[in-house]
Amino acid sequence: MFPYLLLLTAAGVVGAFYCGFQQERGKKDFVYLLIFTVLMVGMAVLRAPTVGIDYPSYVDIFRGYAANDFSYVFDQSNYYWKEPGYGLLNFLFTRVSDNEAVFMALIPALIIILRSIAIWRMSKSIWISVFVYISFGFFGYAMCTLRQELAISILMFALPYLRQRKLLPYLLIVVLAALFHSSAWFFVPVYWLVKLPLNWKTYILYGVGTVFVLIFSEPILGFVTQFIFKDYQLGTYFLQGRNVNTALMIVAFCAVFILAKNQLLQRSKENLIDLNLYLYATILFIWTLKHFVFQRVGLLFLPIAVFLIPELIMSCLPEKKDYQLLSMTMEQAKKKGLQGKYQEEKRKYDGEKSLFYTVLGLTILGCVLYQLFLLSANRLNLVPYELFF
Repeated sequence: MFPYLLLLTAAGVVGAFYCGFQQERGKKDFVYLLIFTVLMVGMAVLRAPTVGIDYPSYVDIFRGYAANDFSYVFDQSNYYWKEPGYGLLNFLFTRVSDNEAVFMALIPALIIILRSIAIWRMSKSIWISVFVYISFGFFGYAMCTLRQELAISILMFALPYLRQRKLLPYLLIVVLAALFHSSAWFFVPVYWLVKLPLNWKTYILYGVGTVFVLIFSEPILGFVTQFIFKDYQLGTYFLQGRNVNTALMIVAFCAVFILAKNQLLQRSKENLIDLNLYLYATILFIWTLKHFVFQRVGLLFLPIAVFLIPELIMSCLPEKKDYQLLSMTMEQAKKKGLQGKYQEEKRKYDGEKSLFYTVLGLTILGCVLYQLFLLSANRLNLVPYELFF
């Protein structure tokens, strides 16, 4: 697991000391994002076929498209005919090259690059977003669940339209994402749900709903899988439960977001949408303790952490422009008879700065612990990391 931890450590150390903590992005942020995008793409491209549990199955899919003509993309004998976006991508590549290793390198590269573009467009702190992207396991997923990760990468570009309440472009992007993985259809009702206010009424509603599904999940899933998601029958791998550690850090971050809700909404009203999305992810990961299949849906919403965690941290950052007296020295304040007010402002500023570093430190610790859990559990078979040669 050393290469992943080295990448995460470099992302944090270089980000903190090179990019720093500025409300406005600059050239350093772009350079940082470019460097770490190249590093992640490099690791994904150079990995051995043994890295990533889904590698063999995606190679088989690729070979299927290589062995057939265009009609196979929509042929019902093709298991993935309902997701023709991914099928078309495979088919077009096979007409250029039948080298499956190149294809399996380029798809993760595309996923990572799309996420980096989304981070550049929407993040309030580039390096914190990259750090979260790695530590929350999204970089690892880019080398495994390719269809869903492509769909999620496309969904990232729907977020601005979700926040701006522009229904048509939002739905068009969701439909495009669903052509790569059908789970993206869950984002259709989300357009209306994310505007629900977060108050004691909705907390009770979500809490009762969470407990209800935990209790009655088996009859619910037994009924649903008669009509859709028929592969997820009771007794199969996807209907088994996960351990508590699977949801622990996600629930912990959710609790922090709820406690900081007013602060986040004061920073931007659009954060209500991000808070709701993260709350959906948390509920789904709690359900994962009963049935693994819920994690597949939860992973659609969890990437909002890449934008919400920087919002949380940067909302705690005090700005000297809000402390006008600190623009002068103590001696200048004395001469103007403002020594008392100067000291009061400085105490307040130092207190807020201490809070900022506390929140930053605890957040980094939480992210590192989550990454250590993911790597030690090794459910995606990412460890050991090996080069293809």
